[in-house]
Order: sequence, then structure tokens, then C-alpha cells
Amino acid sequence: MKHPVLHIALVLATLTARPVVAQQGPPPGVGSGDITFQPDSNATDPSIDTSDIYVLYAELPEQEYDFPDTLLGRDITQYDPIRLGPFDRGHLGNLGSPSYRLIFTPGNPTMGFHLGYDGFDLYRVYADQLAFYRLQQAMTKAYFSQGPTQENTYFQLQFGRSFANQTQLALDYRRINNEGALFHQRALDNALAVGLRHESAGKRYQFFATFATNSTELQENGGITAEPTNSQGQVILVSPLTISVELESPETRYATRELLWTHYLNLRTAQDTTGENRRALTVGHRLNYRTDVYKFYDDQPAADSSFYGNFQVDSRGIRHYVEHRRLENRFELKTFTMAPTDSTGVRRPRDLLSVGLLHQWHWLQQEPVDSTFQAVFLTGRMILQPVPRVRLEAYAHYGVLGNLGDYRLEGKLWLDLKKVGQWRFQAISQLQSPSLLEQRLYLTQELFWENDFKKTLETTLAAALLLPDWGIEVEGRYNLIANYLYFDSLGVARQSGTAISIPQLVARAQLHLGVLHFENELTLQRPSGDLLRLPSLYSRHSLYLEGRIFRQVMLARLGFDLRLHSDFLLPGYQPIFSQYILQEEQSTGWQPLVDAFFAFKVKKFRFFLRVENLAPLLTTRYYYLAAGYPIAQTGVRFGLSWQFVD
Repeated sequence: MKHPVLHIALVLATLTARPVVAQQGPPPGVGSGDITFQPDSNATDPSIDTSDIYVLYAELPEQEYDFPDTLLGRDITQYDPIRLGPFDRGHLGNLGSPSYRLIFTPGNPTMGFHLGYDGFDLYRVYADQLAFYRLQQAMTKAYFSQGPTQENTYFQLQFGRSFANQTQLALDYRRINNEGALFHQRALDNALAVGLRHESAGKRYQFFATFATNSTELQENGGITAEPTNSQGQVILVSPLTISVELESPETRYATRELLWTHYLNLRTAQDTTGENRRALTVGHRLNYRTDVYKFYDDQPAADSSFYGNFQVDSRGIRHYVEHRRLENRFELKTFTMAPTDSTGVRRPRDLLSVGLLHQWHWLQQEPVDSTFQAVFLTGRMILQPVPRVRLEAYAHYGVLGNLGDYRLEGKLWLDLKKVGQWRFQAISQLQSPSLLEQRLYLTQELFWENDFKKTLETTLAAALLLPDWGIEVEGRYNLIANYLYFDSLGVARQSGTAISIPQLVARAQLHLGVLHFENELTLQRPSGDLLRLPSLYSRHSLYLEGRIFRQVMLARLGFDLRLHSDFLLPGYQPIFSQYILQEEQSTGWQPLVDAFFAFKVKKFRFFLRVENLAPLLTTRYYYLAAGYPIAQTGVRFGLSWQFVD
């Protein structure tokens, strides 16, 4: 990009507009590193079509969330999960492939032993992530999208139903079947979670029973060998299937299965016999059994290929296999008082204090060795909302056996100061043991590395300001990492002895002038050193017309999406263990990614048509989010979504 300063000025100029912004809170769990505003924000969005449906989770059933039906929001005009989170992520240019962070965010808290294959999490539904619903009728929400062929599809289904005996059924299913543009490039992801919730008539006892299964199958090709050129050496756009790739036979399979039983006994209920709120006292128990199986194999490696390098310890092929089973028990004691139900009907605690003890038993098989080990953690959580405009949340865990010294401390404070804006402050400190993959690797039944890395310490301080009347949101973050773990250009696990700091500034704004809408997000970040390679500037924009047509029956949206990032060294990718690694040869330059879209809604039915990656039509360039893996050239995708409540 020749004039990045002009681009920054354009984005900042939109901060003087008076748009309307809607914010949603994060789902409950062991904490989230993302800065988002509390769901009881006074900011409103006229495009929200609310229903009497509320979401809750087994981890903290006292806390509910809205289940909004956004008329034509990003959940319909965007389909790729890497573009649906608070910040965009990168992947191999193929829907369903492992993802990585383009914008630095604190790592998700992991208690105890973990394998390290986290790039697949974006496409999965784990048992504790299953949403249950408080509703009067059955709810079905389905989504389907298709790319250029029938081999490029994405399907989602959410279902919830309440029965007369205080029992609810919940289901979440997702399937990605995506044949990539290159030879031997395919992703097949299946995720299913189904659960039952039951609450006794006197509200003394409730349980959640959940089963979840996730599987991923990838055809790997190692990326392209080189960009195609003409006789003059100029890069030319050709059919992706004609581009030579590094590998033609490897495959990856990664599957998880879970059974989760969570139940609570109220020694003192949250309401007295007259229906007035009072302090509750609850004991809880959670039993979780999970299996993980990861397998990579290439039984026909090319004899003249140097792609695997030292990883090819056997000329007959490569195999990497890990199987892990975990049995987890957690006991919890908590006391809380419910807040009065607000105007949205959402229920949430005014104050809550919980303490818990968690025990894990692990069985690990790495061809050819087996091992068993245990871990014990202390846990705690606090919520305090003395007045509607002030809310404090805190979470902590600490390892006392097995992962001795591992901890996470997190605090979040929301302040609604009316005309001065809504403020949020966040602090996170986390000390975490390395993953199995970083510590020990076996290939084809031979030990390839065994490390004794130090624990990684991450610290984050953040503040955010939302001005609802102006539609402006600004976030400032400072992140510090000690003992950073990474994979070098050879794919070998390494640890840095130098601390890495990452200051960040994020600004969001929406311009709304009649039927014209202009949504903007700008992120600036500058990691110290050269090990954490991220774009120093990343922005995304949507410019569209939206209004009602056909006698006000149809709500329609027509416009463009733009993603732009500054030059940075792209990550390489090692398919043996599905990790992004450092590489020194390919950077992106300033890279714009432009899509055109049309979407409409009639009652509960929504439809979109999207023409993706228009830039190659003008530039005759290939675009990348990972070295050697070009993004699919210009193509068309359509999708539809419908919701039934009956």
C-alpha cells in the first residue's frame, strides 16, 4: 500500500460519526481474554430482533445471556469462523484448516496437561461450550452455505426444547466439507454436542448431562512449490489444480470425545417461599471423561523431496500418533444472590463467590511409550455487582499437584458512567506449563526431541471505552510474555530467554447516514523482537446500503468488505503436528482482501450471496495468510439461515 497514512486517517475520521453499536458478552467458562462489553450495556442496535430465548451454560447456570437474532449481521454475511470472532485469524486459505492469531490475544486458560493441537479449536464444540436455553417453545436455527462446488459446504444446526417436567434438550452440530482449490487439499470437520438439563420442581437440584464428539480429517499438501510464471518470468494466475504442490499423500486425523456430568444441590435456594431473592448456598460436582486421538501419516513421501528434512527418520514414511485420556472430578461450593431481572429478561447473579477443588487423572500413549500422571488444582470465582452500573468479575486457579505452580488470575471491571461512557478494565496473569508437543515429540516410534522448558508467563493489562451515543469503542492493551515458546524455521520447538512486549490499540466505529453504513475496525500492534510475527496494522471495513424493499417486507443489504494488513513475515506450516512455524522467505507486503456481498431477510429467513477475493482480477497476484498456501482466487459463495420457534 503506497499511502498507509491516508488509510489510517480515513479510519480515524470515522470516529467522529454517530453510529449505533451493539455488544455482547462472552460465554461463561474459565475466562476469556477478549475485551468485550457487558451484555447489559445500554447500547442498542435496531437490527436486533429479540425473542424470549436466553442462553446459559453448565459451568455457571446462574448467568444468562441474550439469544439475539441479528437481522443481517456478520453471522450471515460472513461464514468462515476465522472472521467471526472479536478479531480475524489466519489459516491455510482453506475453510476448516488449522488457524492462528493475526491479532495477539492472551492464551486461553488451560488447567493441567494439554496436547498442544489448538489450531483446530475454532471449529469444535466441547462439552462445556454447549449452550442450553431457557425458552417456552422449541427453537431450531439452521445455517447452510456452499462455495463454487458441492464439495465446498458448511452446515450448522442449533436446537433447544423445553419439556413440561423442567427438562431441556440442547443440540449443536457443525459440519465443514471443504475441498481446497489446490491438489490434495481438503478439510472435513464434524462437531456435535448434545445435552440434557433437568431442574427439580423445588429448584433444589439440577443436572446437565452432555456428550460431545469432534473430528477433523485433513488432506495435506505442504503448500505450493512455486508461483507459476510465464516465459518472461512474470507471475500469472492459473487454475489452482495445475499448480505443483510439495506433498501428494499425507493426511491428518484428530478426534475428541467427551462425557460431561455437572450437577448442583442447593442447600439454600435463591428464592424464599414468597419468591423474593435471597442468598443461596450450593454444592456442585462435575465429572468429565475425554479422549483425544491425533494421527498424522505419510506412507508415500517423495524420494526426492526435502520438505520433511530431519523429521523423516524412516525412508518408508512418517507417522505421528498420540492418544490421551483424561478423567476429571471437580467439587465446588458457592454462594450467590440473584439480581433483579432487567428489562431484557436476562437473569444474572448480583454477587457470587465459589471455591473448588479439581483432580485430573491422565493416561497418555505416544508410540511407543505409555504413561499415567495426576494433577490437582484449586479454583475460585467471584462476581460482585453492588449497583447496576458497576460489575466486577474475578477468576483464579492454582496447581498444587502435578502442575505445581501453574496459575491464572483474571479480573474484569465494568463501569457505566452514562455520558462519560462505559468503561472496562481487565488484568490477566497466567503461568502455564508447556504442552506435550513442545516438551516431547515421537516420530515413527522414535524420540525426536525431549525438552525441559520453563513455564510461560503471560501478563495482560487492558482498558476499553465505549461511547454508545457516538458508537465509538476504543481499547488499549499491554501484553508481556516471558519464556515464550515457538517453533523455529526447521519446525523445532524452542523457548526464548527474552521477554516479549506487545502494546496494542484497537478502534471501532460505524457510520450510519440513512441507508448508507460504514463499519470500521483498526488494530495497531508492535511486538518487540522478531519471534512473534504479526502485522503492525490490521483493519477491516464494511461499506454497504441497507433498507427495506418490496413494501417493507424484505430487509436487504448490498456492499463490500475490505480487510487490509501491513507487511509481515508469514508463518510457515508443519503438517506433521499441525503447527505454524517461523519462516524467513515469504512476506505479504500491504495486502488488501476485497469481497462483494448481497444479503436479505424475510421474517426468520436470511440469505447471502458473496463474491470473494476480488483483488486478483485487478492485480494478477496471489494472496496469502500462510507461506506457500495461496488464498482461493475469485469465487462465488451463497448461504441461507432460518430460525423456527414453535
